[in-house]
Amino acid sequence: MVRFFATDYPRLQRDWKVTLTAQVEKWSGAIERVTPKLEIVGSGQDWFEVRYSLTTPGGEVFSNADVQRLLRSGQSQTRLKNGHLAVIDTAGLEDFEQVIRDCDTGADAARALPHQPRACRVRGTDRA
Repeated sequence: MVRFFATDYPRLQRDWKVTLTAQVEKWSGAIERVTPKLEIVGSGQDWFEVRYSLTTPGGEVFSNADVQRLLRSGQSQTRLKNGHLAVIDTAGLEDFEQVIRDCDTGADAARALPHQPRACRVRGTDRA
């Protein structure tokens, strides 16, 4: 049930008008999805850097190591400091990680121009 409200329910809301009972709305409001947050930083040169972090709507940040540790232990959710439940959308995270791998150009990124393929440098923030 938790995974449904964290992953499938937001998708339904985009395409349908969905009405919940007050009790379900209150309960589902205590669920926060862990999602990638992207920040594009210009260098002042002819390239840019894309940074990402994994955050909840409440602003709690997870490191890649924290998320991987949870997933390896068979968990896809954890309790937040504010008492809400953080849920990791594993399928969405896998899709995002593939985009990151496709974009990572390594050390050559500093010399890449925007019109060249894969001309961005991606760095994950590893804040605990």
